Formats: sequence, structure tokens, C-alpha cells
Amino acid sequence: MKVAPLQSVALEGLGRAAERLAQRAAEVAAPTDRVSLESSLVGSLGDALSYRANLRVLKTSGELDQTLLGLVGR
Repeated sequence: MKVAPLQSVALEGLGRAAERLAQRAAEVAAPTDRVSLESSLVGSLGDALSYRANLRVLKTSGELDQTLLGLVGR
């Protein structure tokens, strides 16, 4: 199945956000100092927002595809 460009970008974004979250989880598990712990936690919040935003792009893209297919099928 071919992935649309918008969906491809969103999937790449999901992958990057997931990788960053995993990296930050490792940083939180073994912090080197208080500042790194705080920056890792703040960064993880941003990564979680990025992940959710990319999920929303995928959902909206799917809805758009369905709408377009419905219009073409008329």
C-alpha cells in the first residue's frame, strides 16, 4: 500500500518523537544532575505533544482521504 506524502511525514514524526521519548526515559532513569533531569522531563513533555500532534495529522489525513473518496464515488 502506498503512503500519501502527508501520512509519510506524520509517520516519520511519530518515529522521531518515539525515539526521543525513549532517549529521555533513559536520561530520567539515570540522571547525571538535577538540571539534566529537569530538562529531560520538560523535553519529554514536548516530545509527547509532538507525538500527539503527528497522530492527529494521521487521523485528519485519513478523514480527508475518506471524504475525497466519497466525493469521487458519487
